Amino acid sequence: MARKKRAKPKAKRKTVSRKTPKKSKNIAFGKGKIEIVTRNLIMFAMFFFISFILYGVSTSEFAINLFGILSIAFGFIAISFLIAYLIIFFYRNFRKR
Repeated sequence: MARKKRAKPKAKRKTVSRKTPKKSKNIAFGKGKIEIVTRNLIMFAMFFFISFILYGVSTSEFAINLFGILSIAFGFIAISFLIAYLIIFFYRNFRKR
């Protein structure tokens, strides 16, 4: 007996919908972020000044090297928090206009 030919099922095509990426226009700089940046800026600036003073006062070679490296590191971190604070400050002032 001859077999009957079956119709092959048609392949379903997937439709690809292109979604446009959503751009967030609102960047929220609440009071909490400003307080955190300000607190960290003051803290690392104090660490920088303390380590810089100890760098000048210390007499042993190890202490001079240690406080020198610490003052450089704390100085860079304090400058980065200062830049973050200025960005938040200017963004909030220009957004209100």
